[in-house]
Amino acid sequence: MLIIALFCFIYAANIGWHSLQFADVSNRALKWPATAGHISVTRGPRNSANVSYLYSVSGKAYRGKLFDLPRANPFDWSPSRWKNDMNVLVYFDPASPQDSTVNRQLDEKQYYANLICAAVAAVLGAAALAAFLDEMTSHKARLGFR
Repeated sequence: MLIIALFCFIYAANIGWHSLQFADVSNRALKWPATAGHISVTRGPRNSANVSYLYSVSGKAYRGKLFDLPRANPFDWSPSRWKNDMNVLVYFDPASPQDSTVNRQLDEKQYYANLICAAVAAVLGAAALAAFLDEMTSHKARLGFR
């Protein structure tokens, strides 16, 4: 039970953190300037892919990462959206040009779905931890410990 609780807490923290981070970047990017960029898709073994974008600011080249795909995922529609050498607008932080995004529109449905998944995982983790602690307490009682 303890391992299940830890897994749930780690999952909740990970998905919650990434959702909040994406929302923060999307919000800050509304004020950022745009520059021309293009998509770079690198294919690896067994249908894997690394999708990133290349852009330059003041003559210096940068690379931003969209996502990695270990294998083709039938539930992920994103790979078909991004084509190699496709032109995109890249929004970058003028104070720190390596901070960038190609999407400054927050997908609210996905954002709230991620936060709900994080909350459910946290609740399941708490339940698993409570069950573990209850089991340890009853085990101590059976052994005569107080």
